Amino acid sequence: ENHNGKAFLGYGPYGFDIRLLSIRSLSKFCQLTLGVGHLASAGGLSTMFQIERGSLSFAVPVLVSTKMSPAYAMKTVYVTLFISLIDQVVGDIVRQDYLNITDANLSSSSPPSMEQPRTHEDVLVEREKKKRDQLQQIELMRKSAEAKMKREEMKEDDGLVIIKAKYEVSGGDSIDVTVALQFWVINSSLHLPSMSKSSMLGFYDVRHEVVTKLEGGFWQAWQKVLTERFFVRGTGLQSKEHEDMSPIPTLTVRYRYGGKVHEITVYDHEELSLPSPNAMTLGGPYIT
Repeated sequence: ENHNGKAFLGYGPYGFDIRLLSIRSLSKFCQLTLGVGHLASAGGLSTMFQIERGSLSFAVPVLVSTKMSPAYAMKTVYVTLFISLIDQVVGDIVRQDYLNITDANLSSSSPPSMEQPRTHEDVLVEREKKKRDQLQQIELMRKSAEAKMKREEMKEDDGLVIIKAKYEVSGGDSIDVTVALQFWVINSSLHLPSMSKSSMLGFYDVRHEVVTKLEGGFWQAWQKVLTERFFVRGTGLQSKEHEDMSPIPTLTVRYRYGGKVHEITVYDHEELSLPSPNAMTLGGPYIT
């Protein structure tokens, strides 16, 4: 059993953000993440449920209570205990299944089968399936997103309307996630936690499986990284240390708020809160 815990503490323009995460491996290819936190940028107490299997993942962030809600401290305690209880129950089930599988393997005399390597055709089939799944999720979210957009438009200057949103990566796919982001708008604000957007509803991993070769091209590879970093920094991206040479997906959002149109771009694992003081103002409300 592989079980880890992580704690995050941050401070932004809205106040302190505190998150506690429990990351548990359900199997060799499946991982469950449970989280709870006080997110000032999101408005209060939030929980997060995420499950990953192979290259596919599904995550649902939930705003449980606003920080101005009565008995906020007690709600925080109860929700934290509830998430801990779920984590303990899942852990007991995983440990029991592990013991059963271990006993079965010890009693079996047949050698383990070798896993077949993935072919190029397998990668293409999986990519097309992710695209179809994303389009189906968008259609399921569309009716609710359109209703939210109408309510936000009725608020005039105080409403948050997503005009255009694009999730993309250099050398990979570029997808329209306008409907998905409008779906997640709550009370004229949008908050996406500091995690990969590919695991959210209406998204998928837009990166292609490409092995970077540095033989004979070490300087060219570094030049590409530096160019990307300086380019995105000039377009409003927050700086981020790269852990490898692979391109990082970005999320670009153009939205209308306060009678003006704004635009912001963030890296995949960066937090996004709208309206944002870091966004670039493009002009009046009729810009599209």
